[in-house]
Amino acid sequence: MTVPETVQTAVQTFAAYPTTRMTIVFQDSSIAVIEISRKDTYVQGMGNTQVTSVAIMANSELYFDTNVILPNVKISKGVTHIDLNATIKNVVIESSDDIHITGSGDFENVTVSTNKTVDFAAKGSIGNLNMENGTGTVELGNELNVSNVTLPPGKTANEVISNFEGVKDKIEKVDNVDNPAYIPGQVPENPNGHFTAGVSKVEGRYGYVSLNVKNQGSYEVKYLQKDRFVTPPTNPGAIGQQVPKGAVSFKDGDQIIQYYGHELFVYQVDAAGTINDMKELDDHTIAPPRYELVGRSLTVTVPMIPKHLSNYGDSTNLFITTENFAQSFADLTEDKWTKVDGLLSITLRLNGDVKGITKVITDFPSVKFMSYLNRESNPVTEKLLLNELYLLLKFDQPKTRSFYIYDSMHYLACGYYGDFSNMDDRCKEPDFKPFQSDSLSMATYRQELLRNELSITTAIDFKRIIAKVDLQLKDKVVTYIKADKQVTDLFKDDFYQYDEGNQLKPETTQRDIDTARLAVNQVSDEFTEKMYLNWLLDTAGRELSGESGR
Repeated sequence: MTVPETVQTAVQTFAAYPTTRMTIVFQDSSIAVIEISRKDTYVQGMGNTQVTSVAIMANSELYFDTNVILPNVKISKGVTHIDLNATIKNVVIESSDDIHITGSGDFENVTVSTNKTVDFAAKGSIGNLNMENGTGTVELGNELNVSNVTLPPGKTANEVISNFEGVKDKIEKVDNVDNPAYIPGQVPENPNGHFTAGVSKVEGRYGYVSLNVKNQGSYEVKYLQKDRFVTPPTNPGAIGQQVPKGAVSFKDGDQIIQYYGHELFVYQVDAAGTINDMKELDDHTIAPPRYELVGRSLTVTVPMIPKHLSNYGDSTNLFITTENFAQSFADLTEDKWTKVDGLLSITLRLNGDVKGITKVITDFPSVKFMSYLNRESNPVTEKLLLNELYLLLKFDQPKTRSFYIYDSMHYLACGYYGDFSNMDDRCKEPDFKPFQSDSLSMATYRQELLRNELSITTAIDFKRIIAKVDLQLKDKVVTYIKADKQVTDLFKDDFYQYDEGNQLKPETTQRDIDTARLAVNQVSDEFTEKMYLNWLLDTAGRELSGESGR
């Protein structure tokens, strides 16, 4: 889903979609059940890891060494894409949406229980494909060998496998009867298992990684770091194509910098330069910035290319906060950094001596980091949070300011400091909001907090200002919240994960859209979100009328 730039500008924090990936790595572990319920989760199993079952309830990636055999993997409703790189005995697909399955592996039994479309584009083999649901269909990838297809009663292979004519030479049997169209060897078997590649940090050398390649065979291994911010985007290639010109040869033991803002591709390449297999690797091994405090100097080192210090017109900023001072550094452009062991490094002069716990926010345009230094024996304090809040409130770049202020306010409002004796129990409730996050409330909080700066010395003083603003704006905010709910209720949950033309709930009608628009019309123009809500309503109208391909 693409949000127009004008709308993005008006509602920077409200049109932003979650992109943070969770990474879980098991090495030589024994796990009964792995449940994946958060989207964009990356799960890796290495060594002698043993797992009884995996329940997949959100879009994710699985990467298990070929010697790790997963007995049971269940793909539940709501999953629309899963990347499987594993040897699996039983895969059950129950997704309530059309689903795209990629990766590579050997799958002994695959049961399709959904009535939707399954695009099984993974490379490898399926022992038995059981089409349990008579109304579901499967599209099989061209690099997938199927030993047998079990059909639903009364159905033919053409009815349940949408591209049967194109892949029938790779299907050995149908209902355990020999398929005359089958041609052995259409999908080459790898006796050593499927090609895999992973990333591991180089101990003792900050920012560097090495590749863990298995089942390389007689092929050459190359890698490419694709810059996410290059326009037009670099083509990473595909299996059967020539390896990209920028790909670099890799030999066991080589050490490389894994850069922020880059996707890492690893290729298995034949003598003619053709890609036999390829892997896109997760970025969970990218090192966070390294901070070194010496006297009144802070040195920051980071694995980043220089041009990413100022992407899209945004510059790099840094904020450092202690109990006794707070300081910001703006526009840390390329010319202010040097290279140390191939990595970008900068030394900043501080206004005061660092004592006790220190919080550093490094705000790169493409990635953002928050780190605590000297925290081992020093708890987060009320004074530090107040210093940080006012540093951010006064910063002259609204986009950067709005990104971080919410956290500072939340910690103060909920008592997340000291020994947590001030923690508000209501903050533990999932739906409790200690303050409003809409644009009008946040702008008014800032105005009142700055006007009363000298009198706000404790979290209690801070909360008094918040309560005053909430009371002042109560009616306007209630009107906005009701309108926002009416608009979002038109769409599926996590609708931004769906293609345009398939984002509305099936039961949404034109009357629902008209009712929501009346509610939005009642919202004050002081809310910048109003533009976004109107854009969503226009999107809903186009989809309902069929203009966006529904």
